[in-house]
Amino acid sequence: MTRTKANSIVQQLDEFSAELIESGHSVATSEIAHTLSQSFNCQEILTEALRNVVETGEKSGESNLSLHAIANLVKQKYCSKLNTNI
Repeated sequence: MTRTKANSIVQQLDEFSAELIESGHSVATSEIAHTLSQSFNCQEILTEALRNVVETGEKSGESNLSLHAIANLVKQKYCSKLNTNI
């Protein structure tokens, strides 16, 4: 079953890459793979950072910032380290 899913994901990625290249949004599959990798890495960092912020917030009490404001601050801080926009 895992092999079928892996083949399906590869096929979907190939089709997605072909569409981006044909439409002129990208020039190579390697460029798309690199961009996706950066996005996944940033997402993992953001998830961990948000988890830490929530945990710290729970321990410290109420904040004057909204959850949305905190999330934006975390995104700015951690994505700038990766030089990646979400």
